[in-house]
Amino acid sequence: MTGTTHTVVGVFEDDSDAIQAVRGLRAAGFDVRPLLQREPPATDANQRLGQVWKQSPAAGASAVQGTTVTIWVNPDTPVNTTNTEETTTTM
Repeated sequence: MTGTTHTVVGVFEDDSDAIQAVRGLRAAGFDVRPLLQREPPATDANQRLGQVWKQSPAAGASAVQGTTVTIWVNPDTPVNTTNTEETTTTM
């Protein structure tokens, strides 16, 4: 059976919208794997601290139930250097 992924990009990791979005993905039969990883350098990346900045498969994609939807969460502390280390987080 297949389902359609919906977006979690732009929601804050500790926001009720993020919790509802993750619950919605899980209710649709998807596994969710959140990763805490700094967004690649962008002039406005520090304005999106604590937000989901990427997901795979992308929102609106058709995927088989049981597929893992990986979401990347920008840490909520600004830094001056790029950190590409991934850390699993819970939502």
